[in-house]
Amino acid sequence: MPNLRQAGKITLFVACCLLILPKAFAQHGQVPQRVLFAPLDQIEEDPYFEWILQQERRGGPIEGAKIEYLIERIRKSDYRFIRNNVEYPSSEAANHLSWKYGLGRKSIRTAHDFIKHIASRSLNSGLRYLIKFPNGEKIPTEEILENELRILEASLEQNQPLK
Repeated sequence: MPNLRQAGKITLFVACCLLILPKAFAQHGQVPQRVLFAPLDQIEEDPYFEWILQQERRGGPIEGAKIEYLIERIRKSDYRFIRNNVEYPSSEAANHLSWKYGLGRKSIRTAHDFIKHIASRSLNSGLRYLIKFPNGEKIPTEEILENELRILEASLEQNQPLK
């Protein structure tokens, strides 16, 4: 696989936006080319993106800002979230993840840690958190969060939102 930094901005954009997701979609021949919580054009309007960009330009810590950004992307989503086999609206999912992050903040160093240890499964039951699409398909929340994070980090490398 080519190094994305060497492949140029266009290849980076394509690689970030055309991620192959999940097995459930592949089984039905419906692999979405871009699965995110909200459209990419909302990134530049998102005050969290600008805050992260400013933090990075000043050399400040940005991992916490990335996590807050991911939580806000969840909050703005129209998808349903499944936790312990119960469906919740996106606002409740975001509130739950904020609460859970608050409890575990000291052990979370990166946005990837947040996804892996906080936003992927229930600590009580061990069940994975899922996203339910309008067509009824379900995929693990961590897959969409990783997509969101990849696009955010690529945008930060370019100092502007990807479109």
